[in-house]
Amino acid sequence: MKILFITNRLPHADVVGGHRLIYQRMEQLKARGHWVGLIALVMEENRQHLNALQHQFDHVAAIPYIPRPFSHRLLNDYLNPILPAIFWKNHSIEMKKTIGQTAQEHRCDLLIAEFSEMGQYLYRNPYLSAVHKIVSCHRCLSDTFQKYITTPGVPPSIRLKSAIQLERLITYEFEMYNAMDHILTLTPEDRFTLLHHA
Repeated sequence: MKILFITNRLPHADVVGGHRLIYQRMEQLKARGHWVGLIALVMEENRQHLNALQHQFDHVAAIPYIPRPFSHRLLNDYLNPILPAIFWKNHSIEMKKTIGQTAQEHRCDLLIAEFSEMGQYLYRNPYLSAVHKIVSCHRCLSDTFQKYITTPGVPPSIRLKSAIQLERLITYEFEMYNAMDHILTLTPEDRFTLLHHA
């Protein structure tokens, strides 16, 4: 099977947290004989791992992460009618095109977007042909934003930003999940959280 992973930074053995889990998942699938590819948004400081990953896996592409100016971020954080800020922050037309081209060129059977915010590349992507799509949800974004609003000690600016975006986030996040073939969660509790919001 040809499996293409989509991530918001390079997964590798020396990182902790979710990206290490992604790397281990990729290693295990490769060891079982699958074709494993990766397309990642990459900040300059993460490029040092690129060469090793390119030798280890069948296809690795790094799309430069381009930080937006503060004024552009501020406008989109509060007023973007389509993409909630957490999705917009990781948005790249180049990434959308590259995913579509790679999936077609290598005839990928399965695309896995790691982290919900990367699911946007499998949802409403005009460059992507019909393919089996999975979002690996490391946390429910809507639930996280609700917690920001209600947790004591969270700065008022983050509470306000979360409250303004919450309805739009819930709508977008769950429309995206509904468009996928499968959703993976890390724990049964995460699964119940998603089902509660759905």
